[in-house]
Amino acid sequence: MARGNWVKQVKLLCVLLITFPLLTGCWDRLEIEDRAVVLGLEVDESEITRGEASRMINIGYIQYVVVLFLVTGFMIWRFDAKGYDLKQMEKEKKAARFLGGLNVSLGILTYVANWVYQSWF
Repeated sequence: MARGNWVKQVKLLCVLLITFPLLTGCWDRLEIEDRAVVLGLEVDESEITRGEASRMINIGYIQYVVVLFLVTGFMIWRFDAKGYDLKQMEKEKKAARFLGGLNVSLGILTYVANWVYQSWF
């Protein structure tokens, strides 16, 4: 038992002696004054004509959330619920169907609420 403990300690020491020189952090010796550091960024506005603006598609946060809800809901319905059905896991299948339906419902509700907000306000 004592021999096995000694061998483990020697192995640990070897690993530490090999890894410590690699963790020093000054492997490239590039002085801080010689490093290129970005301090600022400027963006100019461009003028967009009315014709160009009508061809642009504006995808914002709400559209991303709607797509995320719908895709995840359909994937849960399609893959998770079916997989649980094949394995005859009834409780998990019901939970997957509920969560998939909830995601799809939230996606539709978010889309309709955004449309109402954009149309009336």
